[in-house]
Amino acid sequence: MGTASMYGRHVFETELNCDWMTADVLITFNLSNEDLHDVVDTESVVIKETGHNISRFVNWGYIDDLIAEFLHEADYHVSDHGN
Repeated sequence: MGTASMYGRHVFETELNCDWMTADVLITFNLSNEDLHDVVDTESVVIKETGHNISRFVNWGYIDDLIAEFLHEADYHVSDHGN
């Protein structure tokens, strides 16, 4: 289960590659907690430079893995530990 400061809307930048393109993108998602389980609702994948939404063209399994990695590496706030 995540910590309180992790919940809410997040945006992070990453690079996506395919056979015909490499692009810096912004991935937007919402992290919430329902019945003691973290829930990720992915909102969009947008090309940073142009603002084009490419969400319908991406491999969501891969995007989910990137989100999981982002959350795993997230910094925790001291208040998350009851201090």
